Order: sequence, then C-alpha cells, then structure tokens
Amino acid sequence: MLSTSFYELSKTFLSFKFQHTKGGRNNSFYWYHYPIPNIPQIQEFRKKIWDTVESNFEINESKSFELLQSYASVNPDVSKDVMEFDVYFLLDIIEKHLTPSSFEHCRYVQNQIRWCKRNSVLHPSFTELVNKFTNPTYQIFLKIDWDRFRDKEMYEFVDYREYEKLKEAEIRTSFIFSNTKQIKEFYNVFTYLKNLVKNDWNYTTTFDLIIDENFSKNIDIGIQLLVEVVENNNEINYVPRIFFRNILKTQENASRIWNVLKNHEFRHKSAWELSFYNSMDDSLLNKDYVQALINTVGNMSEANMIHFDQLQRFLTIEPDLFQIVLKRIVEKNENEGARLQVWMDFFSTHFDWLGDDIELIKSIFTTRQNSSPF
Repeated sequence: MLSTSFYELSKTFLSFKFQHTKGGRNNSFYWYHYPIPNIPQIQEFRKKIWDTVESNFEINESKSFELLQSYASVNPDVSKDVMEFDVYFLLDIIEKHLTPSSFEHCRYVQNQIRWCKRNSVLHPSFTELVNKFTNPTYQIFLKIDWDRFRDKEMYEFVDYREYEKLKEAEIRTSFIFSNTKQIKEFYNVFTYLKNLVKNDWNYTTTFDLIIDENFSKNIDIGIQLLVEVVENNNEINYVPRIFFRNILKTQENASRIWNVLKNHEFRHKSAWELSFYNSMDDSLLNKDYVQALINTVGNMSEANMIHFDQLQRFLTIEPDLFQIVLKRIVEKNENEGARLQVWMDFFSTHFDWLGDDIELIKSIFTTRQNSSPF
C-alpha cells in the first residue's frame, strides 16, 4: 500500500504546476495556477523522490517505469528550470536501469529527450543516448507510427498534406515482403506495437497501405497477409478500406479476396464483407453478390452501422434490395437483440427507394431515433 501510494503521489508531486479553484460570490469562481519554483526546498523534495525511485527501481520496476513515462507525457506547464534540475536524476536512472534491448525503454528515452529539447533543456549525453536506445522493433515503430516521419514529428510540418504524402510513401516502401516468414515476423511485431500504444487509430490505415502495396506487387503475398490476419481471428481489429477500394477492380482480385472471406470465420467478418460490397468496381456487380449482401446482413451478430450510398449501385440488379435489407435489420434487432443501424442521412438520401411499407419505414426510423453510439 505504501509503495503504491508513493508512486501515485509522486506523479503529482513531480508536476510543474498546480491548479486550484475557489468559489466566489454571485456564482463566480476563481482559478488559481501555482507554478513550481526552482528553489532549494523544492529541489530537496524532488531529489528525495528521484533517489527513492532509483533505489527501488529493481524492486518495483513496473511502477518505477510507469512514473518515468508519466513524467515524459507532453503537457503545456513545464518549467524549464525545474526540468533542468530533474534531468540529471533521469539520466542516472536511464543509465543504471534501462536497456536498449527493450522497445518500451527505447521509446521512453527517445520521447523524454525529445520532450526535453522541445523545452530547450539540453544535456551533452542526449546525442549518445539517442543513438544507443534504438532496436529493430523501435525502428519499425518509427515507420508505422503516423505521428512522426523519420526524425521529425507531425507538428513540425507546416503543410499537413505534405506530411501525409511523405508518411504514406515511407510506409509503402518500407514493408515489401517476399515470403511467409517475413509476413509472420512483421505481423507479430505490428500486433505487439498496436496493443501497446494508447492511440492506435492510425494503425489501421498503416496496415491498409502495407497490404495494398504488397498486393499490387504480388497478389500471392497480399493474400498471405490477409490470411495471416483472419487466421489470427483479426486480433488487430482491422477492416480493409483503402486496400479494397484500390484492388477490387478485376474479377481475379475480387474472387481471390472473396474466397478468403468465405472460407474463414473471424472477428468483424461482416464489416469486411460490407466494405467489400462498398468498394468493388461497378463492373463486378452481379446477382451472386446481391444475395451475398443480403446474407451478410442476416448473419450479423455484432453491432454494425450500415451505409447505403455505395449499395445503391446494386439496385440496378435488385430494385427491392433496400426493402429486403431493412426487413433483415428489423428482424435481427427485434428477434435477436442485434444493434444494426442505418447511417444518419439514410432517410433524406434514400427515401425514394424504400417502397410503400409504412410499418417497415416506421420501425427503421424508430431504431435510428433511439440509437446510441456503439
């Protein structure tokens, strides 16, 4: 209990500024900011904290490292003078207890040094540590992480579109595979990193670009990448979008990908199938895919938001498609407790295609009105 309290309280005590609110008259309030001064009493207090962290690092490695990561978190309230005092203790802990063989240690050291430099806090050992604390996993992380390009971060680019182009090109050219072993090795590292980072939203885009690039160069390698995902039950929560839009233009590509979908059961399979229908070229539309679309909706067992904009193309083959799909949605929601929804602009955009079944329209409208975010 004492150990846990120490580490949690230290996160607060090692802050650079404190805030306090106080109520005033006539429903007013006051917000006070207290910057931490770099005075002897503060230095002595922070020294005791850092010394305790260092002396107990091996005993409480997880909590100690968590405290270091908390200190390195980006925030606007840094005091340069106080950070300059702290940095010597940080460097001592890094030198004694962290290792370049650990990806998490590499990422922390690089982030800490980057954060120090952003606040004009410098030290002669920074260059050596930057070169020392790197490993193959960290190098992969730098390439797949959307927030940085080589030695620069996103915020350092004035033109965000330029940054996106450069980052996409880096991702596409960095991960070209030639055999199954390379695919499995990369997939394992990618899964590890995606599960580790706090903000993994752009990892799906990264994976999309990698599959798209490999498929365009070698169909078999692209299919192996897809199979690797689905055979691991899509643990990375990937749904193809860019890849499907770029690749589903020929019958051969569509057939190869559809066989993967048809022959495997995996997490978010229905979302993959919907993306497949939405992305395929107009020349590939046929009655088989219309029936497959209806079956997809009928087999859904997880929450899904269904977009009808691209599905409207199938109306030339089955004019009553929207009515059929809506009936399936109502049946799934009412009989099985599914949470299938239509997109917010559904009625304003597609009302003319809903037929004259007023009760069906009312049921879908009620579902839309009563829906809550997934």
